[in-house]
Amino acid sequence: MLKKCNPLIVDALEEGKVLYATEEYGRLLDAYEELKKRGLRRTETTIVIPSDAT
Repeated sequence: MLKKCNPLIVDALEEGKVLYATEEYGRLLDAYEELKKRGLRRTETTIVIPSDAT
C-alpha cells in the first residue's frame, strides 16, 4: 500500500504517533523515508509518486 502511495498510509507515517513499533513498522518507515528521498510529495489533493518508484 505504501508503494501505491495510499494517502491513509502516508498520512499515518507523516503525522501519526507511534504507540507500538514492530520490525515491520521499521521496514515500512525505512521504505517511506526512501520514497521521500526519491521525491514523494503531497499536493492539495493527492500524493505524487516519484517516477523511479514504480
